[in-house]
Amino acid sequence: MKTAEQIWKEYCDGNTAFPTTDFLHQIAFILKNRPEVLGAIVKAFLDKKPNYIYHPRIGADIEVTFLPKEVYICRNETDIMLAKSEFVHFLDGVDKVYSDILPLGTLVEIDKEQLSQELVVSLLGDEPLYVMIMGRKVVFDGAYVDYLAQFWPLGLQAELPPMAIHKTMIKRIIAQGYAESEKESSYVGQLREILMKTDIPSHFYLRLQEELDDENQA
Repeated sequence: MKTAEQIWKEYCDGNTAFPTTDFLHQIAFILKNRPEVLGAIVKAFLDKKPNYIYHPRIGADIEVTFLPKEVYICRNETDIMLAKSEFVHFLDGVDKVYSDILPLGTLVEIDKEQLSQELVVSLLGDEPLYVMIMGRKVVFDGAYVDYLAQFWPLGLQAELPPMAIHKTMIKRIIAQGYAESEKESSYVGQLREILMKTDIPSHFYLRLQEELDDENQA
């Protein structure tokens, strides 16, 4: 089975969506070991923050500055300027190759701030929203979602379809599903390879790209 680093190299070798520089490889490797930082960068981008700075305990800071049409990344006196579309493709690649894939049966709490107010009121009111993961990297309409989940403790209901969620919607992990198995690690590795080889886009990043295209045309 190929390592995540090998999959990333193969992806970059055939990639034309963003510049594959040594500096970006370095940033990708750092994000691999700090998935919470990747999530924070994505959230800052979505929230239209002016910048995000990662202060590690050891090593140089990473500063990401969001300009009107570009994204500036700087670390240790090395920097790169990416068009926003290139930045989104870079995040998409890092996400596919390096982000954790939670095991089936994992129970998570959803960040209700990312849901429509109508849905929150109709389903929950002030109660927290818990869901259990029942599918991973599920493809429909030509793109994939990170997870399909069923509402907990309700479980599967004929009148209540599974919920499609992206990892940024997860507020916290309540209980992780069974993962101590060679079959699990092998399947996750194969899943990453399939996503990269077939170049299936993520619904989440596809939507981001469409929003950028709309902004550029406005």
